Amino acid sequence: MEHPVKYQSELLGECLVALLVKGLMGLPAELMPERKCLMELVLMCSEESLVVCLED
Repeated sequence: MEHPVKYQSELLGECLVALLVKGLMGLPAELMPERKCLMELVLMCSEESLVVCLED
């Protein structure tokens, strides 16, 4: 599947999501349902861009 060319603002948004994911990994067990929901949302984003941001 081809990804359309992304503008810098969109890439920045995806990088912010990636940082959010990093933060979610440290949430306490009581917040697991919320964490799961947010993780599912993140999976709908472009995984390629997220990987790039997480490796940065």
